[in-house]
Amino acid sequence: MSFAFQPIAFIVGIFVITLAAVMAVPALADIMTGNPDWLAFAVSGMVGVFCGGLLILSSYRDRISLSVHQAFLL
Repeated sequence: MSFAFQPIAFIVGIFVITLAAVMAVPALADIMTGNPDWLAFAVSGMVGVFCGGLLILSSYRDRISLSVHQAFLL
């Protein structure tokens, strides 16, 4: 019985990019209020987009199908 991690990595990559995009909201709020902590959100968001993009690119397939085991792991 084989277990493929590619569909899981693809979906986790989408989650990571979504989280990184949402981190732009507090970064913009910090920029508008003049708080210097915006840089931490911006850098973390860029790292998240990079890592999520690598996960997506390394595990891309035309069609994704999940088994019960893979869905449980998610």
